[in-house]
Amino acid sequence: MKRTTRTQTGLAAAFSALTLLSACGGGGDSGSSASTTTGTLSALPKATGPVSGSSSSSIGSLATTGLALKSWGSSALWNSSSKSRAMCETGLLVRDALSEAMSPDKIACYLGAIQKSGGFSSDIATGSYVYVKLQNMPGDASNQPRIKMKIVKSGGAITGFEMFSCFAANGATQSEYFNQTISSGSVSMISKNIGSDSGNTYGSKCSVSGTVDSSYAWTSKSLSVERLWDGTANSNGSFSQAATITQRASSLIVNGYQKGTFGNGATANIFTNKFYTVAQLLSASTPKNLALGDGSGKYSMDWCIDSNSNGNCTGEGTAFAASGTDAWTGDDRLKMGTPSNS
Repeated sequence: MKRTTRTQTGLAAAFSALTLLSACGGGGDSGSSASTTTGTLSALPKATGPVSGSSSSSIGSLATTGLALKSWGSSALWNSSSKSRAMCETGLLVRDALSEAMSPDKIACYLGAIQKSGGFSSDIATGSYVYVKLQNMPGDASNQPRIKMKIVKSGGAITGFEMFSCFAANGATQSEYFNQTISSGSVSMISKNIGSDSGNTYGSKCSVSGTVDSSYAWTSKSLSVERLWDGTANSNGSFSQAATITQRASSLIVNGYQKGTFGNGATANIFTNKFYTVAQLLSASTPKNLALGDGSGKYSMDWCIDSNSNGNCTGEGTAFAASGTDAWTGDDRLKMGTPSNS
């Protein structure tokens, strides 16, 4: 593969994103095998990385495979009244939240892979801003995103990483921001993303906090994710979502909601979902294999077609509403007889 170098202010650095995707396993580095050194980008804790430790259960055997989040969107998996609607909607919320959190993870993984292979022409951990251009992007070689970043070290360990990302076609418009600080085993991360597509606008914010060990592997972690999408300019409705996810070694606690409309006028779909769920976490070492197993949660769900165009679900004939507590078995997605069985 041909590698080219293009000089930019502050640093000469250009590289093949295809090489980086291969080095990152195609789906972002999970951070599951943190380097014993904490002085490289590859060793930094990732928003979607696993939490170390062990947990035991006194409630008997649990799910063995669960359902991978990457497979969650198939309607065929949920087209039976015996399947848990609460599990279905909770998983969609978790999938979307982690997808947003993963975006800066992937870029940091690309940069870490190049740093590890010696692809930069000089030390990038200068404490000052340096500039990088991504070339040969998969699927769109003409797109050449620009990255502005700063790495701060203390005693040889990275304690600060800041990144501005420009992903517009001409590489000139900032669409993403990321900042991470590490001090005395405590980690704080924040990422923001904005953009537009054919007149529809969107944005997200993700905050991550927790603790890490001496190799920067998570020992505790909590994520808060907010997402907005607005398609009203094209009569497509709007959508908002917020979730707080507390991640443990083998479980998640999810507290969140989804609210929005799709379509316009008398054919618009209106929905509001709220959840508080505890679910078994499986295959957490890498985001692309992460799955949810057995769980139980409180929920409130409302949906309707706004046939009278009044902007809410009052008086609609085509509607669904449910609330309560639901428990499920993760391997087959079936509702349990009573929530107390969980």
